[in-house]
Amino acid sequence: MARLLREHSEYLDPKAIDDLFHKEAEKRLPTVVSPEVREDLLGFLRMRPTAYLDKALRRAGIPDADLDEAIQTLVVKFLYSPGSLFGRWDVRYPFTPRFKLSVKNGAISVAQKRQRRAKRFQQLPADPVAQKPGLADDPIRDFRNWIETEYGEPVARVLGQRLADKDTKEMVGQPGLETAYAVKQAVQKIKAGAIRWSHSHPDFLLRVHRLMEREAETMRRRFGGKELVGAG
Repeated sequence: MARLLREHSEYLDPKAIDDLFHKEAEKRLPTVVSPEVREDLLGFLRMRPTAYLDKALRRAGIPDADLDEAIQTLVVKFLYSPGSLFGRWDVRYPFTPRFKLSVKNGAISVAQKRQRRAKRFQQLPADPVAQKPGLADDPIRDFRNWIETEYGEPVARVLGQRLADKDTKEMVGQPGLETAYAVKQAVQKIKAGAIRWSHSHPDFLLRVHRLMEREAETMRRRFGGKELVGAG
């Protein structure tokens, strides 16, 4: 289920995610004895958990381009791995405050991890080749390094494949890119990252976007709008 959630669509389905939370709440409703706690849980069933997650992550500083991934991270954590939001809930106490506190802490944790990745990137040692006299800075190389730090090595491999003008079809099945959807998602992350990076390196943005648009069109022609999930 967690894998299907991660690969459901290029865009999250808020209602589907709300339903996941609500189904877990409904399972526990018969075990609630306290009228106060029962009323609180019924109130939670009227909430829109995905909208609450979105708002909390925005407040924590997560940019729009990364919201889907951040929401997925928290949903999987809360409901599946380790799944302690409901799994460790003591039904003697109201659930909604527990949910709100978990979301607040989760959003802060996601934001802190992003900040640590950014800090590690800033602390990377300078490339000695780039410092040799007569050689200009290479914004494409710097961008690839930043993509790897921000989104992970599999996404950086997709970027490298396209910069080498190679087809990404052969990358499906590699570690971190097990499905065609994973490759499509990597392309979307690269495009979003290019926009953010372009604030300081506007000269390379057009080149990256042309590469990614061409690959996105290739993936659309090859796989269409089909939902693509891995086996198992």
